[in-house]
Amino acid sequence: MGFLTGSYFGSFAKLMRVRMDSKLITIQSQLSRITKQITNQEKMLKSQEQNMNMMLKAQMQRSIWGAAGQIPGFNPSNPMGMMMGTNFNDPAVQQQMQAYQQVQAQMQYQYANAQSVWQNYFDGVRDMTIEALKNQEEALMLEQDHVTRMRDLYKNQEEAAKQIKQDGAKDFMPSQG
Repeated sequence: MGFLTGSYFGSFAKLMRVRMDSKLITIQSQLSRITKQITNQEKMLKSQEQNMNMMLKAQMQRSIWGAAGQIPGFNPSNPMGMMMGTNFNDPAVQQQMQAYQQVQAQMQYQYANAQSVWQNYFDGVRDMTIEALKNQEEALMLEQDHVTRMRDLYKNQEEAAKQIKQDGAKDFMPSQG
């Protein structure tokens, strides 16, 4: 009876181990794909963030120089040349410099606000896309651990069934006496 029991349980355990191996391969494939998606999303968002920051800085500089060009007597294309030979005690020059500094401060404030808005946008995109993918990745890792434990359990049962089968086979051997 041990031989038949061992054969049956061995076949069942082997079938289940093979199913777990197959499921493990599927999970590992999905895990690899999601990990790659996370990496690609992070690269894309980082690139978009860098591009946006460069555009904001360039826009801020253009705005500063454009506004500075509206200040009477200020030459934004050659601000240092304008200053050469300039009497900084002259109230008109002081007024021009003060106006330029105000424009510069206002543009930097607007730049900081725009940068904050865009940072919030990118954080939201990260939360919606990358975090969702990371949650899927974590769930697959947990499932992979579970399937690996089950595969190991069936493998151990398969080995135990082999031993039962071998012990039961001795019953079929004629006794030598």
